[in-house]
This record gives sequence, C-alpha cells and structure tokens, in this order.
Amino acid sequence: MKKIFQHWKQRVFKAVGIAVASVVIAGYGQQVFADAASDDVAFRNGLVMTKLGNYQEVISLWTPLAARGHVDAQFGLAMMYYLGEGVAKDIKKALSLLLNPVQQGLPQAQFVLGTLYAEGTVLIQDYTYAHMWFNMAASRGVWQAEGERIRMEGYMTKEDISKAQSAARKCAAKNYKNC
Repeated sequence: MKKIFQHWKQRVFKAVGIAVASVVIAGYGQQVFADAASDDVAFRNGLVMTKLGNYQEVISLWTPLAARGHVDAQFGLAMMYYLGEGVAKDIKKALSLLLNPVQQGLPQAQFVLGTLYAEGTVLIQDYTYAHMWFNMAASRGVWQAEGERIRMEGYMTKEDISKAQSAARKCAAKNYKNC
C-alpha cells in the first residue's frame, strides 16, 4: 500500500511544477504558498512538505482542506494515518478519511479499499468486494489493481466473480455512492 501512496504523491507532485518544487527545495522557505487562498495551492504546498519530510506542516495544511472535502487531502491524510507516516498510526481515522475519496471516485482510494478487503486485517476479508474495488480502480488507470483483481479470482468461484462484476457496474452507475 505504501507503493500506491508513493505513486499517488508522484502523480500529484508533477502538477506542482518543476519551478515551484525547485523554489521550495532550494531553501526559499516552507511558506512559499502559505498565504495563498487557493485550496489546491495549499494542497500542493503540503505535498511539497511531504517530499521534505515536514509532516507537521502537511497536517496543518491538509486537515482544514480535508474538512472542506478536498479529496486529495483526505486521501493523503488517510494514507499518512494508515501507514503512520509522520503521524501516529490510526486505522480508524484512516478509514474515516478514506471513505469520501472512494465515493468521489478517486481510483487510488478504491485500490486501497480493495486491498483492505483482500487482506482482511482491517476490514472483514471479502474477496467479492476486493474484486469489485480492484476492478473499478483498474478501469480508471491504477495498473496494480488489474493484477490484484486477477489474484482475487484465484480465491473466488465463477459465481462470486460474476457478483463482483455486477456490483462494480452497479456501483459505477451510482457514482460510487453507497456501494
């Protein structure tokens, strides 16, 4: 799961731009964008802070964003709490923060939820739900999800696979709400 978090950070970090990253990393300060009103700019500033290992700054930037429904901030915080990256590991808080990004269709969040169902350590193990979430994440570009979906099929009957595929179609038709 740490790899998917790293991949997500790299994808979003590219949106920051080389010039912005260079300014911050060159030592012009952690507050390069602190006065900006834009949630996206504040999010990106937090993302740069993850690269620099300044997790307290990330928490202070992303927590209010997450409270306002910023999907990437919610997912970032969820992964930080799940992995214990810069914060005390808190699975309950991680799951709480993960729900909205899943329902908003963030494929990385859907992959993580599939992983949690597949592992069965945090949620009750359910290969049908794991397959469903991996299927949706794979269809939206998370290449790791395809392999995990295929792996789940090794534990499932044809009927279970059919149920998972049907559930994925229904979930997508409901825009990922109440799946």
